[in-house]
Amino acid sequence: MTMRLTPYTPGDFERMHAPGCHFLGSSFVPALVLPVEKRPKWMNSPYARALDMLGQRPLPPLDEEFLRRGRLLEHTLVATLQDEGVDASRCAAYAQHERDERWIASPDYLIGEDIIGEGKCPTDWEQWHDGPPLFVQLQNVWQMGCAGTDRGQISALFVDKFSLKVTVWENPLHKPALRLMETEAAKFLDLVGAGKTPDPDASLSSYRALQDVMPVDRGEEITIGGQEAVERLLAWTQARLDRLAAEKIEDAAKYYFASRGGEAGVIHTDNGSVSRIKVEPKDKSPYFKWSM
Repeated sequence: MTMRLTPYTPGDFERMHAPGCHFLGSSFVPALVLPVEKRPKWMNSPYARALDMLGQRPLPPLDEEFLRRGRLLEHTLVATLQDEGVDASRCAAYAQHERDERWIASPDYLIGEDIIGEGKCPTDWEQWHDGPPLFVQLQNVWQMGCAGTDRGQISALFVDKFSLKVTVWENPLHKPALRLMETEAAKFLDLVGAGKTPDPDASLSSYRALQDVMPVDRGEEITIGGQEAVERLLAWTQARLDRLAAEKIEDAAKYYFASRGGEAGVIHTDNGSVSRIKVEPKDKSPYFKWSM
């Protein structure tokens, strides 16, 4: 199977990431189908990406040091795979989906003629305990869809003070996931093409985007009419009441165990355990609290 790959030429990367461009890559598309809690903090929200595409906020400057680190680690990852006998090579090309040329992907590496590789160097190792996080799997699926192959691979370079290790997972094409992302990508481009943005979600990306477009409080008062605004305010009020009630229940449970824990570090019950942890807040004396 021959993959659809176009070698990068000078200016391609800048063109695809310029203000007002309407390209959707694998670093963003998973955000269209994942809830906020399943996305990494660096991933743009649909609201933030729409603002960028419409040129309605200044693009944040590229983190050159972060990009440099990524390039160096990609070299190391591929070299390590090669040392282990894998026919891997860094990818200096991009893929465009046959259905829409605005759907693109930039694979990290290739194996042979039909395997697309996505490489990571995790700092949060625990998230990888049971395999690649879902957003990474979806990134690789989008790359496969753009390149026209059904064979993918994910590798992670784990580095500590004394060792360097690459773990590899095969990631065959998941067609339902690809179809879902394709559907949501088409809807998103239609929305932005009409000059509109989706609603901001509860992500850090949306919060920062809102700060970019509305950074000043001018002391004005406005009214937002309609049933949706009423329902949103009611939901907000109820969520706040539920949170306060939950905090009271949690505090009561903590005080119960604190009063019976003595000098123990762990308390076991018939259905679980709680442990004493040390908290060291800035500018305050450290203290202990009980936690599940």
